[in-house]
Amino acid sequence: MFVKVTADGDWTLDIEYQPSDTNAWASLSRTEGEGSKSNIILSYEANDADPARILSLVLKNTWGSARAQLTQTGRVPIGKVSSSTTRAWMELPETKDDDGLYFAFHEMSVSGEVMRNFSYYYDTHNLVSHWVAYPLNNSLLGSGGRTDAWDGVDPNFPDAAIRPIMNSPISGYQRGHQCPSADRVINDAANMQTFYSTNMTPQSGPFNTGIWQRFENTIRKWARRSDTLYVVTGCVVNPNSLEGSYGSIGGYAKDNVGKKVAIPTAYYKAVLRYSKNTEIGYGGYCGCGVYLEHDPSLGSSSVSRTDVISIDELEEIIGIDLFVNLPNAIGESKAAKVEAQNPQNVGIWWPL
Repeated sequence: MFVKVTADGDWTLDIEYQPSDTNAWASLSRTEGEGSKSNIILSYEANDADPARILSLVLKNTWGSARAQLTQTGRVPIGKVSSSTTRAWMELPETKDDDGLYFAFHEMSVSGEVMRNFSYYYDTHNLVSHWVAYPLNNSLLGSGGRTDAWDGVDPNFPDAAIRPIMNSPISGYQRGHQCPSADRVINDAANMQTFYSTNMTPQSGPFNTGIWQRFENTIRKWARRSDTLYVVTGCVVNPNSLEGSYGSIGGYAKDNVGKKVAIPTAYYKAVLRYSKNTEIGYGGYCGCGVYLEHDPSLGSSSVSRTDVISIDELEEIIGIDLFVNLPNAIGESKAAKVEAQNPQNVGIWWPL
């Protein structure tokens, strides 16, 4: 891989591994210099282990430092080996062995600790993720900026034939984040991952920048009132989208190189709130769901108290078992009560 340094004066370039005790598996053709340089070569060994691994390139000069984080996927970057029940992360919906979808995830570094960024369930035929799931709380929200790193390529799906190329708006639709950029401004590396095209769907502009964006803002408010909020963002895909009408909801759009990408018919969000010291809900948890038709006319609207539904109701609509690891945390009985509870009657969600 080629590395370009843009700097003034003398500088040094080093590699830091995460965790720090990891054996060196990469090297640089040049580790010091003066002024801007290009064509520095970063060489790396194959990763024969299952999990991904991370390094940071650290540039230092008299005026300060900068870093860029790189993730090298493991031997099994995608597939059913890392299933939702195996991972046991609280935000995960179910995965199945026979639905043709792929479970994958990305990791990020926060204060020197490697943790999950977001997980997703990817459809290599329709070129969208059916859901994206991630944890959210005060420490993960951060206060950084948006990177607009549209040119990034998802390392879990490097083959352009099985992922969309969305480095510019496509076919009259916006590139709608499923894990919002604003939910991952803890650092640039974490934010850049949210711009992978596997985290995007073709989304109506009025819908994306209207009701959907306003609800994303609400979810961040909920996260700040929680120890942790576990979030699932999903889309509903017509099985025959790619044979449908071009440019129509329920049909398909075309990416920047002409591949067909399904335009979802609806979107949903499911959130599971955890707070250690609370009498709200059951076992510290309560849940809330929202299901919205992908309707541009909703752009001027906002999600209201009458729009929210229980997790059970949402599961009935989408046909997916959400938060499959909750029963293991608090037991089957309490988990059933959490999913059946009507969020319209739970004060923690209000006011929006």
